[in-house]
Amino acid sequence: MLKEDAEIVIFCITDRAIEGLLPQIILKDVFMIHTAGSVPSNVFEKWTSDFGVLYPLMTFTKTRSIDFRTVPVCIEANTKENEDRLKNIAEKISDNVSAVNFENRKIMHMAAIFACNFTNHMYRTAYDILSHNEFDFGILKPLIMETAKKILEMSPHEAQTGPASRHDKNILGIHQLMLCDQPEWQKIYTFVSESIYQHFESE
Repeated sequence: MLKEDAEIVIFCITDRAIEGLLPQIILKDVFMIHTAGSVPSNVFEKWTSDFGVLYPLMTFTKTRSIDFRTVPVCIEANTKENEDRLKNIAEKISDNVSAVNFENRKIMHMAAIFACNFTNHMYRTAYDILSHNEFDFGILKPLIMETAKKILEMSPHEAQTGPASRHDKNILGIHQLMLCDQPEWQKIYTFVSESIYQHFESE
């Protein structure tokens, strides 16, 4: 239930749900803000004259606490006055606030999907491979931690290791053969290895 005297409404919902919910909002001319990475701020323009975006560049899980002051927050608003209002709100919760337009926010969101969502899916695949062969996923945790630490100190290019970066076709072929009974895993392994291989081909 929204308060009739609300000055700000923040939509912290799935991206695709925003437009469907707007016709149900009775309030008019309140400051409407969403938190999505790839939804334009003008999704609100038919419903209010004051709108913007407050996009935290972070992954959230209900069971985990985050120091929000360290979270990069990207803001965008339809007027300079509203941007200032939004900046004032954002700086109360984060020490890292930037004004970012829609096109750049989409780029950041897409890059975040590669860095976070795709990486986690790789963890899930590794978990399934080990589980399928009756090994515990914990054996990989020191490796995962070291990989994450390296990326804080060097470029991804410098941090890359493995048979694809070394152009070791023999090992790549062995692994692909081992995955012949799991075509989805084999497809991922082959595609990503080829991408890494091509990246280092000129060296």
